Amino acid sequence: MNESLAILQGFDSICAEKKPAALATVIRVSGSSYRRPGARMLVAGDGRTWGGVSGGCLERDVARRARQVIDSGIADLRQYDTTDDFDSGAALGCAGVIEIFIERISTGVPGPIPALRTSQVDRQLVAMATVITSVDKSLPPGTRYIAGSNSTFASELLTEVLETGVTGMRTCDGVELFLELHRPPQSLVLFGGGPDVVPVVEIAKALGWQVTVIASHATVGFRERFVLADRVAVGTEDDPLGGMTVEPNSAVVLMTHNYPRDLQLLPALLAIPLKFFGILGPRRRAERLVLESPNVSPAAIHRLHAPVGMDMGADTPQTIALSILAEIQSVTTGHPCPSLRDRQGPIYAHDPLLPELPYHPTSCPVSA
Repeated sequence: MNESLAILQGFDSICAEKKPAALATVIRVSGSSYRRPGARMLVAGDGRTWGGVSGGCLERDVARRARQVIDSGIADLRQYDTTDDFDSGAALGCAGVIEIFIERISTGVPGPIPALRTSQVDRQLVAMATVITSVDKSLPPGTRYIAGSNSTFASELLTEVLETGVTGMRTCDGVELFLELHRPPQSLVLFGGGPDVVPVVEIAKALGWQVTVIASHATVGFRERFVLADRVAVGTEDDPLGGMTVEPNSAVVLMTHNYPRDLQLLPALLAIPLKFFGILGPRRRAERLVLESPNVSPAAIHRLHAPVGMDMGADTPQTIALSILAEIQSVTTGHPCPSLRDRQGPIYAHDPLLPELPYHPTSCPVSA
């Protein structure tokens, strides 16, 4: 389960208890940090938490302050300088400054929860702007705007977020806004029903992806084998997709071990704008599939990742599954996959739209 879904489940459980909660969101980072802007942690009044805002070094202090926000109803804009001691008494030495916005949320005032639900459950792209500070008292911190809503405030910025994917802190008419783009979980469609598909499903679900399994034929215990998958179907000669619709931008992997079925699937899948298309097996098998598939150009071989997976010494079903998913993650995010040890410069590139934060800890409460 991914972090956003965990937060949604946590929020639902707190609401069922008819209690408020607090939500901490990383809104700005300078220097080194484990998490990036948009990372969130939900905190219940009894100390339970879902999600996270760091690698574990800030959570205790953020949770303590979040419980204060629940009691007071006053939002808190908190800055942590991890290059030195901060007032919780921890010397982290992580060489970064992290700014976190903490707000009280409840059934009546759910904050960003509806937008998270729209992206994670309804699988829609959502651009959102959150007021962090404002000289206009009619726009208190925590006020939100969603792309496509009736409000015209920040509409141009939200349209830009949808078109470019650029997010972060921006100023609009004297109002400091945190812009974010919520994407649905990565859709992964696996064609095949063999035991080698099982660890791919298990790891992908641990990543919080939406997983569909479409087998070429049903075997005894087939559906029980893939109980973790979101959708399970069986294809036929007349309907190789098993009645399923493959979303654009999905990642697809053929693991059928069924050459005639792959011949049947290839033209239909190549007609979809996929983010990733992998085929298990040797390169020569994929080349033969392209050459023998009707209405498929030989140039289509360049769209295929075959053999699928990273060259990482994988030789068991579990490590092969890991190599497949690692390649999908690399390709769909546009990041090559060398060792971090060999990377020159920081792990995350600095967004030129975001100003560098000063390296000194401050506490900056804001009224809600």
